[in-house]
Amino acid sequence: MTILFDRNVQADAEDAARGALIGPAPAAQRELHAHLSAYGPVPAMSAQAVVQLATDSGLTGHGGAGFPLYRKLEAVLEARGRAIVVANGAEGEPASAKDRWLLTRRPHLVLDGLQLVARATKANDAYLYVSSRVPVATLTDVLAQRRRAGLDPVSVTIVTAPEAFISGEESAVVSHLSGGVALPQVFDRELRMGWTFSKPCG
Repeated sequence: MTILFDRNVQADAEDAARGALIGPAPAAQRELHAHLSAYGPVPAMSAQAVVQLATDSGLTGHGGAGFPLYRKLEAVLEARGRAIVVANGAEGEPASAKDRWLLTRRPHLVLDGLQLVARATKANDAYLYVSSRVPVATLTDVLAQRRRAGLDPVSVTIVTAPEAFISGEESAVVSHLSGGVALPQVFDRELRMGWTFSKPCG
């Protein structure tokens, strides 16, 4: 969601994804006061305005076969069901180092995006699903700052993903948030049926 707010930050995150060292995050970059001074609070926007913002951003989810974000939002809005919003920061592919960079260096931007989508979809629940390499204690402090400031009308729960390449895959995320194992649906089904993933040759 960050690209919807600041393209320069997105560019920095993409540099991180190309192998730049993340290093220790300066505390000032996580401070709510500095964030609000730079960006202000999340504006009140209609669902249609959020979809248009996503459309204008050109943001696509490469893990979802390059499916544009605005189409995902439209599908949820058209379904008119109870929405649960998840910010997935636990993808295993190397390019997803940008997610860890954002959660470490610019967590308020991620959480702003999470709240914006949660409000647009009328979600009652929101989750921040993160890699074990992301400092959860820091994110907990960040959420507490926002809660004291009354910024997050939709409560956010932090969930740490198991340290595995496939634990950030969509169906694995849903499984883990539902109390199951963090495995993609097809792998989980094969395990329950007693199948193996490889067979010896010959």
